[in-house]
Amino acid sequence: MVHRVLGEEHPYTLLSAVILAATLRELGRYEQVRQLGEDTLARLRRVLGEEHPYTLLSAASLAGILRELGRYERARRLGEDTLTHCRRVLGEEHPYTLLSAVILAATLRELGRYEQARRLAEDTLTRCRRVLGADHPYTLFSAVILAGILRELGRYEQARRLAEDTLTHCRRVLGADHPHTLRFAHRLAVVLADGDGPDQGHQLGRASM
Repeated sequence: MVHRVLGEEHPYTLLSAVILAATLRELGRYEQVRQLGEDTLARLRRVLGEEHPYTLLSAASLAGILRELGRYERARRLGEDTLTHCRRVLGEEHPYTLLSAVILAATLRELGRYEQARRLAEDTLTRCRRVLGADHPYTLFSAVILAGILRELGRYEQARRLAEDTLTHCRRVLGADHPHTLRFAHRLAVVLADGDGPDQGHQLGRASM
């Protein structure tokens, strides 16, 4: 509807495409999301420029979907470029900057660059808590990513405490049946399986299926 009224390349049409891509991603339609994300990002760059906030949000989202598809090096390159632009244009603590940073941290984890990922994730979580609050979705996402990185580094108890605290926040803020809560519960099950609570980990894993 929006594109018929405003045109294919109106900023609101393009922002709507970014939002649609995020919705399709929640449904697991990753390849469709990638195609839509790449088309939207190309249009935004042409119409609004490399450093418009809508362009940066679109780029961060595409970096995230590339990571989901296992295209880690491409996700890293796009993520690093996007974070650089966000920091320069929007500042260190703008929500889009924080989102870009946590997506890049998650990508670095997939590439096995755990210490670099940890430093970025810890800094991002600290900023998210200060700027957005403990219950903001970006804060919760940052905490989940950091918990996974800590697990990879063998810091099982620290990872377990962070993951359990994050899941408690998710259940209170989003609800026990929210897709994000269920996804985070699954990740927590993995953390617990390597730590001190394997029985609880298996129980959470079943609950999040």
